[in-house]
Amino acid sequence: MKVAVMGDVHANLAALEAVLRDARERGAERFWCAGDVVGYGTDPNACCQLVRSLPGVAVLGNHDRACSRRDSLEGFNGLARASALWTRKRLAPANRDWLRGLPPVAEPLEGVQVVHGSLDRPGEWNYLFPDVDPTAHFARQTGRLCFVGHTHVPVVFAQLRGCVYVSEPEPFCVDPEGEMRVTVNVGSVGQPRDGDRRPSYVLYDSETGEIDPRRVPFVT
Repeated sequence: MKVAVMGDVHANLAALEAVLRDARERGAERFWCAGDVVGYGTDPNACCQLVRSLPGVAVLGNHDRACSRRDSLEGFNGLARASALWTRKRLAPANRDWLRGLPPVAEPLEGVQVVHGSLDRPGEWNYLFPDVDPTAHFARQTGRLCFVGHTHVPVVFAQLRGCVYVSEPEPFCVDPEGEMRVTVNVGSVGQPRDGDRRPSYVLYDSETGEIDPRRVPFVT
C-alpha cells in the first residue's frame, strides 16, 4: 500500500491540491497528515474539509489546537497570533470540532507512528531540528518508523545502538526487521522553510518499506 504522508498544510489550498494530485498520480491510496492543517493561510475550511475526506489519519498540530480553541496564544509570534485569531472567527463548527478531536499521536499501521512535533511530550510540540538531540523522542518511538512535521524542514533521523544519524531526505528503505529506528520529517505542504518554496511530502510503501521524499512543482 502506498501512503502519502504530509504535514503543515497551513490552510494553503492550492499547495494541498498540488500535493494530492502528485500523490495520486504515483498511486497513493492512503493519506496521513502530521498536523497543522490550519493557521497562516486563507482557506482553513476548504483544507479541513479536503483532509477530512481523505482515507487515512491526521494528528493534532499546535496551530490546529490554537485555531480551534480559546486557549492562550502565548508563545506565538505576531503573525501566528493574528492568523489564529482570524481563523477562529472563520472556522465552520464541523471543522472546528474535527480539529479539536484530532489525537496528538496516531499509529495507522503496526510499528508506524505519526506525530506533529516530538513523541517526547507530544502536547507540547517540541521541535526536532537537525541540531536538536532526538534521544527523548526515540525513547518513546515504539516501532521502526515515525513521521513528524512542525519544523517545515524535511530531514531524516536514524538511531542505531544509541547513535543518532541525521541526513538530508532522499529515497531509502526501512527494514521492519532491522535494529535501526527512523524518524522522517516530511517538511511542509503550505509553508516550506528550507529555502525551497515547493511543497514537500513523503510517499511511503508499507509493503517494501520504501520512503520517497517528494517536492511538487508549484506556482504561487
